[in-house]
Formats: sequence, structure tokens, C-alpha cells
Amino acid sequence: MKNKSNSVVNIFWTGGWDSTFRILQLLITKKRNVQPFYIIDQERKSLNAEFKAMSAIKSALFERYPYTKKLLRPTIIRNLSEMNSDQNSLSDLKQIAKSYSLGCQYSWQAYYCNEIGVNDMELSTQKPGSTYELVSNESILLTEGDDSFYAIDKQSKESDLYTLLKYFRFPLLEYTKIEMYQEALDSGYEDILELTWFCHRPIHGNMACGTCRPCCIVLEQGLGRRVSLLGRIRYYLIIKTGLNKLRQHS
Repeated sequence: MKNKSNSVVNIFWTGGWDSTFRILQLLITKKRNVQPFYIIDQERKSLNAEFKAMSAIKSALFERYPYTKKLLRPTIIRNLSEMNSDQNSLSDLKQIAKSYSLGCQYSWQAYYCNEIGVNDMELSTQKPGSTYELVSNESILLTEGDDSFYAIDKQSKESDLYTLLKYFRFPLLEYTKIEMYQEALDSGYEDILELTWFCHRPIHGNMACGTCRPCCIVLEQGLGRRVSLLGRIRYYLIIKTGLNKLRQHS
């Protein structure tokens, strides 16, 4: 029987907090082989910041934990604009994602996994939030060796949600960002985790905007220190007080 603990873990990595935590956990704590994947969306304003973050994270990781060089494989990169061989299939997946109020990235990720024949791709969905509620209600906890993850229950295989999410595993589903930080702190790699990037619309390319969805999540989940002063002011004025809405109605 194949030893699952020696198998390669496939994971979508963006250089963000959640996926980076999982990669560090796999490499440092579990000594697992990891294959990261990244889908390039040229319209994503945070593209350069994400690549810089991933480069900085790998440099810090390899310097402190040299053995991880053999465990972390080069990131496989695919351009979203090239994923057009079957537009009908991709369009169907987009409609399913939309019907469940899921981000469009779930449709590209599912399409890509189907394209390359991967049905065990890790997504770093975490709690709380509507996506967490949706996935947790339809998934079951599975264990492989010293690792565990959630996956969509095969009893739901006739549903559209299963069609969309059957390619994925959700190892961080019951984690919060603060819990990830605490585990990283206890394990001694919290400073590497701090090199991650999260903002979708960075100001001047390197400053968190404070108003995009990831910035709001960071601010609302106890990690507001990671957002610049300008970003925190923007969050208060635009999100908390609804300044834009006031202007629209004035």
C-alpha cells in the first residue's frame, strides 16, 4: 500500500496567509512534499505583490529550514487567459459558483484541476464566513496518516456543488487566522507567515488598501496590525461609516 505520508500534497498557493500557513505546516511540521500551483489572472492588481511575497517566503524558509528545498517543488503556473479549450465547461462551472455565491476563482480552479487530472487539490478555505458555512455543511472529515482534511461528501455527488468542489480538500476549514498565527508562533515560523500578502487592490503596489474583501477580513479577524494606517483609515471611513454611500445620496 502506498504510504500517504510520503505522497505529494497539491495546493493552490497565492502567497496569502492561509495557503502559506498550510505550506509551512506541511513542510516544517509534517515534512511533506508539496507541489504549489498558481493561476495568473492578469486583471488581478495584486499579482506582482503576490509573486514578491512568495519569493520572500521561499528565501526565508530555505535559509532557516534548508531541508525544505527538497520538499517544496517549483510552483506550477498557468495563465487564466489560456484556459479556454472548453469554454462551455468553464462557463457551466462559473454559473454553479455564482449560484452558490462563491467567487469565480472556484470555477477556474475546478476547471484547471479537471484539465490536469488532479482530484486532491488543497484549498485554504477557513472560518468564519459564508464559504465556510457552505463547505462545512456539505463535507466530511477524512484522515490520512497524521493529517486530516474536509472534502465534499460523495453522497452529494448528484448536486451542482459536488460538481464544482469534488476536486478539492479543505485542511484548514476549522481554523481561524488567529489560530493559524498561534500555531505558527508555537512552531517558531510566525515571522515567515508575516511575509504573506493579502490585499487585492494595493495602493502604490505595496500598501494594503483597507477596503477590499481580504483587507476587511484581516481587519475583522484580529490581524488589523497587518494593514497600514492609511488602509485602516480608509476601512473606517469607507466600510464602517459608509462614506461612499453618503456621497451617493448627497
